Amino acid sequence: AGGIGSGRQDAAAMALGATPGVPAFVRTKAIDYLRTSGKGVKDPGDLERLILGLRALGASPVDASGRDLVETLLSQQSKDGSFAGLVNQTAFAVLALRAAGRSKGSRPVKRAAAYLLGKAGTDGGFSYSGKGASGTDDTAGVVQALIAAGRKGAKVTTRATAFLEGRQLPDGGWPLGGEQRSNAQSTAWATQALLAAGKDPRKLRVDGNTPITYLRS
Repeated sequence: AGGIGSGRQDAAAMALGATPGVPAFVRTKAIDYLRTSGKGVKDPGDLERLILGLRALGASPVDASGRDLVETLLSQQSKDGSFAGLVNQTAFAVLALRAAGRSKGSRPVKRAAAYLLGKAGTDGGFSYSGKGASGTDDTAGVVQALIAAGRKGAKVTTRATAFLEGRQLPDGGWPLGGEQRSNAQSTAWATQALLAAGKDPRKLRVDGNTPITYLRS
């Protein structure tokens, strides 16, 4: 079928899109699979990941099996600027809209960014729903979204970046929450966010370890 395990196809598409030398037929199969997957998708989170996956592969998200995934996503933006009332999905919406060609000054992106700016925790981080303890993955997603929305210099973005830097563990990686145990996903997310903020991951060093050495391990 050209597909990859359920729930992982968009992440795999982004990985393929970022990897040089992938054969054209592999990209074509992945694009066809994502377009087919998009036929009945309604959940904003799924729409966002499909858009990101298609764009990573160089395909348009506005004609996915007869559907305009971008307009379908935009139709779900709430009056407060959020998507599904969730920090996580709103951050992904910003990334998806920017990847699809919407400018940082476009109304949907500005409204979503304004929503995110108001959801920071007292520690500077962000949680999935905007309530509860801040986490690495959600904070990293918001940092990338705010920077993509032109809010790199905002105080909220600066504090969220500092939150991430402060959570790096001695092994060079990052934990998801407060469990103080690094994992590859959270480390990758934090590294992406700090790269977006202009940080060099080779200089993000604790006890001689960096996120790169942690991921390689």
